[in-house]
Amino acid sequence: MSGINFFRDWEVIKYFQGFTTGDSVKAHIPTSKFAGIYTGRIAIKFRPSFVLHTLEQNFDVHPKYLKTIHKADGYEYK
Repeated sequence: MSGINFFRDWEVIKYFQGFTTGDSVKAHIPTSKFAGIYTGRIAIKFRPSFVLHTLEQNFDVHPKYLKTIHKADGYEYK
């Protein structure tokens, strides 16, 4: 770590309400436009909803409907 590039050397990991950006999750959404069961990765936005990235679409979901399958560790699992 050099003094000039101090901020560039920091790795920023978003962590909120027990979830981290990139976590693999399963969402059980009972009622809404997107009702159903989805599996995908999440992106943290530091507000009451996260972005769930599935193969077909991306949409906002509340963390109370999410269950962690695998924590983000830098690798992508399918």
